[in-house]
Amino acid sequence: MTIQSCPSGGNLWQKAPGDIITEILEETEKKKKLCLKKRWKVEFRGKTIILRDLLDKIIEWARQFTAIVDVAVQYDPTSASLLWAGIRFLLHVAVSDRECFESTVYGLESVSLLIARYVVFEVLYLQKGSIVEAELERGLINLYNRILTFLANGIRYPSQSIPVCMVKSIFQSSQNEEVDQITKSDEEALKLARMVDSQAQQQVLLQVREIRSIVKTLQSPVHRLVDESMIYVKTIEEGKSVKILQWLSSVPYTQHQKRYSDGRLPNSSEWIFRHPEYITWKGSSSLSILLLHGISGSGKTHLVTAVIDVFLTEHLLNSLSVPIAYV
Repeated sequence: MTIQSCPSGGNLWQKAPGDIITEILEETEKKKKLCLKKRWKVEFRGKTIILRDLLDKIIEWARQFTAIVDVAVQYDPTSASLLWAGIRFLLHVAVSDRECFESTVYGLESVSLLIARYVVFEVLYLQKGSIVEAELERGLINLYNRILTFLANGIRYPSQSIPVCMVKSIFQSSQNEEVDQITKSDEEALKLARMVDSQAQQQVLLQVREIRSIVKTLQSPVHRLVDESMIYVKTIEEGKSVKILQWLSSVPYTQHQKRYSDGRLPNSSEWIFRHPEYITWKGSSSLSILLLHGISGSGKTHLVTAVIDVFLTEHLLNSLSVPIAYV
């Protein structure tokens, strides 16, 4: 397969930003259904990554990009649309080759987040024209160049004429290296942004408040969803399930949960939700376990019940969230 075989590839780069985002959302939904059907997973740097989760995140970052652009009326999204067009193109062609798709989709999720994040940075930090801001601008240009290189490698891959097995090995290695370079450029840009932020002690405008609130949502994990058909149970079957659960365990775990929740001091467990390990675990798309260590009486049970309370609250707000199971 060559790049020219994509029927819509010829004019992707000329489309309006809004059209591209709409097409990305549609294309990603299709690929998500395919990954869900085939239960695709990939091993990446020692972790098992669920591809459907990565596609869920791409959808969220694309929507957040649109929300940011709607608020930041002075921002011209034309340049960013070039990056989104590359993402759209890769989503369209990469799925025909699973190895190409697996090597690309992890980077596409990271790239989608960075595009949405640095739209905010351009609006917030590149307005005054100071020396530090000029450095930040150069840092962003370097980051965007890295992203374009990553996308270009993915687009060029299907047209290679050398042996397929050799191409795949080179391509996967190259894409991993580009992801590392993008990560380094991201870290450098964040450092420069913090310098600009500390230098600029300007009054926060209403528009900036709105943008910052959107940035916070970018840091929140995309909750894994389950198919609605999996949680639909008939009334009779519900009664049977309750009886089976009571037969399996007579431990009144709901009463235990309520007792520890009621006895917990207000805000005493909030720190765990800000801990980097917890944030990484909750937002991860890989299968992982968070282990809590501590001496007897240090409050582990209170922390665990606080985490469970958060999951229960999320389940009440979104019935499609993955349910809680006590083991």
